[in-house]
Amino acid sequence: MRQAMIYYQDDLAGILVETNDGDYEFTYDKEYVRNFPDRFLTFSMPVSSGVRS
Repeated sequence: MRQAMIYYQDDLAGILVETNDGDYEFTYDKEYVRNFPDRFLTFSMPVSSGVRS
């Protein structure tokens, strides 16, 4: 399983994980959700808590 820290400008936006099955999951960082609730990475991934796959 591999992981990548994803930044938006200089702020940690979240963690992208490649699962053992080859799928990808993204989780926004809690601080990012709290501080930047309107600064989403893409239109299909609005800022929220929880895992997106």
